[in-house]
Amino acid sequence: EVRHNGGYTTDEVLAMRETFKSFDYNKDDTIQNNELVNLVKAVFPEMATDPKLRPQLKEIIRESDQDGNGDLDFDDFLRLMHTVCELRQRNQLDKERRAIRALKEIIRE
Repeated sequence: EVRHNGGYTTDEVLAMRETFKSFDYNKDDTIQNNELVNLVKAVFPEMATDPKLRPQLKEIIRESDQDGNGDLDFDDFLRLMHTVCELRQRNQLDKERRAIRALKEIIRE
């Protein structure tokens, strides 16, 4: 089940569907470019406002858009959310590793 839903459980997919719908303003089952801007600002504010992260965000969106038409259908949206979630987890782990290394250096002194 999880494997067929972009790594999400059925309940998570249902919640994601509601989020997707909330950004699909014209109700055409896609999040188009103008809608995508609002999605990014609401769901990924740190990526939307940090100029250093913007190229990475654009690449993630491009990779999530399976057919390359510039719009995200629901499957594209699931890929986007999964990728950004993984990125956040990696960034958090990196922060924790740096903090542990810094703490070890302080303890040694």
